[in-house]
Order: sequence, then structure tokens, then C-alpha cells
Amino acid sequence: GINADVPMDYFQILNFYLRERLLRFLFSLHDMEILSSERQLQLMRKNIRKIQILVQVLSYSLDDLDAEISLMFSNDDRIKLGSVNLGKQPMTITQLAKWAPIPSAQKDVYIRKMITLSNPFLQDKKIFVLMLMILLFEDKSDSHVNNISAQYWTMLKRYCETQPAVTDKNSAVCM
Repeated sequence: GINADVPMDYFQILNFYLRERLLRFLFSLHDMEILSSERQLQLMRKNIRKIQILVQVLSYSLDDLDAEISLMFSNDDRIKLGSVNLGKQPMTITQLAKWAPIPSAQKDVYIRKMITLSNPFLQDKKIFVLMLMILLFEDKSDSHVNNISAQYWTMLKRYCETQPAVTDKNSAVCM
């Protein structure tokens, strides 16, 4: 659990760490590398909030704390962040939401929304990454970028069609 004695700077360090890790991943993608730096920045500014929300929804879609920790942090990450948090495991997004120093009513609304949006299909890393890509390359005003997004939609649909667990449940994710 989370204690009240968790320092605020740890919250800030962890938040910065998660953002940095997400941005490194997104900027390392081949489809991003072929775009100009200016265009990459525009896409990031336009879509980063949607991507962050998807990551938060993923956290609430996972079955347990260990699954969330293993998805978000490598062993090296856990050691590095544990040294900042007095040897404890790094806090997950779901734990941070419960601990965050914000009014209880606001916190409750956020947690209810995340639980409502959670989807067990996001536990499949391929589905999650494809959804990230779709969101990253969403820009109706740029046909080249929009075509990249459409390609990821096609990959997601084809992948879902090959997964019995997904097609058997008639999920809205793979329509």
C-alpha cells in the first residue's frame, strides 16, 4: 500500500520518469523517424494527452499490481526508482491515483472513469501498442500521417481476427 509519508518529490520523479519513458518509446518508432522534427513535435503536442489517457486506462485494465509493475517498469527501473522511494517498489498509476494529493471527490470521479474505460483486451501488448500507434498518428488534416494511422488500424483488425479470445467476445475494439 501507499503511506502518507511518500514524499511529494517522489511523486514528481515518478511522473517525470513515466512521461520520459513514454516519449522515448514514441520518438524511437520508425514511422516517427521518417517525419521532420517539426512534424513529430506537432503530432506529439496534438496527441500526447490521448496517449497518456490510454496508458492510464491500460493500468486499470490489468488484473493486478504485479502485472502493472512488470508492464511499466523493468528490473533496472525498479531498482533505480526503489532507491528514491526507500527501497520500495515503484508506485503504479493506479496507486498514484489513490494517493494523489487532490480532493477525494475529484479522485473518485477519475478512478470511476478509468474503471469504466478499462478493457481486458488492452492486456494484450500487441493490441495496446497498435492502439498507441493509432492515437499517435491521428491527424485528419495530414493525409500522409492519416494513412499511417489507417495502416495501424488495418494491422489491429487483422491481428484481432486471428485471436479467438477477441473475436469470440465480439469486442468493439476489433470491429
